[in-house]
Order: sequence, then C-alpha cells, then structure tokens
Amino acid sequence: MATEWSLLKNTLLVAYIAKNTNRDLTRRKLGTFIYILDNISNKESVSSINIYPDGIDIPDVNIILDVLRSSSLIDIQRRNIKITKNGIKKIEKMLSNPDDYRFRINYRLVSYLIKYDYNTLMNLAIYLAKKSSGEIIVTEELSEIISGINDIVNKFSEKEERKMKRRLINK
Repeated sequence: MATEWSLLKNTLLVAYIAKNTNRDLTRRKLGTFIYILDNISNKESVSSINIYPDGIDIPDVNIILDVLRSSSLIDIQRRNIKITKNGIKKIEKMLSNPDDYRFRINYRLVSYLIKYDYNTLMNLAIYLAKKSSGEIIVTEELSEIISGINDIVNKFSEKEERKMKRRLINK
C-alpha cells in the first residue's frame, strides 16, 4: 500500500507543478517524471515500464490516474492531465505536512526538472534505466542535471532532517 500511496502523491504533485508552469501533461510524460522520481529516491515503487518515443508508460500510474479521476482530483481532456481545485487543495495540504519532508524534496525535484524539455527528460530516464549496465554515455547536459538533482537532494535532505530533529526535541 505504501508504494501506491507514494505513486498517488507523486502523480498529484507532478500534475500540480505542470499546472503552475503551464506545461502539457500526458500519461507518458507523467510516467517519465514518476520513473525519474522513483529512481532518484530508490523507492522501486514502479514495477514495470514501457519506453516509447513520447514518454514512459507505467501501468501502475495508469491505474492511479483512474483512481484520481474518479475521486475528482484530476481531469483528463484530450489526453492532457489537469489537476482540479479539489486536487490543488489536497496537494497543498500534503505539502504543508511537517512530517513528510521527502514529499517536499520531491516537490523541489519536480520543480527543477520541469524546466527541461521532454527529450532531455527522456534522455535522463533512459540514462537512469541503463546506468548500471554502463551502456550509455553521459552528455554534459545530463551531467549538469544529475549534479542539480544531487544538490537538491543533499541540501534539502539535511535541512528537512534538522527541522525534524528540532521538532522531536521540542516535543
């Protein structure tokens, strides 16, 4: 259940940030973001993927989208995923939860990644899929993105953990 919850939260998160940045979001583009987040966090919540030229298809994410749609948290029109007002309220409540610092780190990661075009994100996803085999060459742009991701994770992990420790001490 934890992996489904993580997928659900990250799906809503990506839809929220896409809305705020006026980016189109299809199932496969969403799948690309989810796959990247899953790899960065080492969650392994994604059980299987299919890589296509227009993005990564994740069957589990398709199920999550159907659940979110039936809960009126997202709407899908002409293949484009849009977060609803109810979805915005839900995601803002989740982002304000002081105990879920990993989710806020994911917020920062998606905010960082969404500025890149989808070809670049696909290159990053393919790199992550093949990095253990050593079959892919890291371009300067990919190296820069990976460095930015590491900076965000390191900086905000330490910051959030310090906040968490202070809250625990003050209880």
